[in-house]
Amino acid sequence: MNKRHFLFVFMAFVLAFTSLAPATAHAKSDAQNVTAATANSILTISNKSIGPVTVSLTGHGTYTIVAPVGTTTQEVLKGTYKYSYKACGLSFSGSLKATGAKSKIPIAACKTTNLVIQNLTDSTLTLNLVGPATYYYTIPPHSTSRAKILRGVYHWSGVCLGGTSSGTWTITSARFLVWCR
Repeated sequence: MNKRHFLFVFMAFVLAFTSLAPATAHAKSDAQNVTAATANSILTISNKSIGPVTVSLTGHGTYTIVAPVGTTTQEVLKGTYKYSYKACGLSFSGSLKATGAKSKIPIAACKTTNLVIQNLTDSTLTLNLVGPATYYYTIPPHSTSRAKILRGVYHWSGVCLGGTSSGTWTITSARFLVWCR
């Protein structure tokens, strides 16, 4: 075999093997995609609270999912997880088995109540409530403020007519406050 014939045969082998390599890699890629698709579950988070909630999942994988009010779906690896989140001023946790399309974390609606604050003076009232949520109110003289707040225990402080007061309130139902008489 002469040099030219040898070079031709050698180049043919090189071209044949390099053209097979991508097909082999592509076949592996398809197999990996099929395996990945069967190893995942769709998690549905139904958030009925008053705002976005960050849900942390740890277990077969680790995920941090920000769920706005409404329904959020997230693909996760199948397996068992522990979850935790804060909503409505409270902390929640539990466990979850992500096995298919029916894996769910429901976030309940917050329990709220109406708050009415009436300022009967010639001075501006400033009221701060710190509890399950934090609220700041500035109420002009001879005015009434209405708000929907989360139920719970609040530490409050108020300033009116140059004086300061503070204390603790448990607010579980509609509350009507008259300040600075």
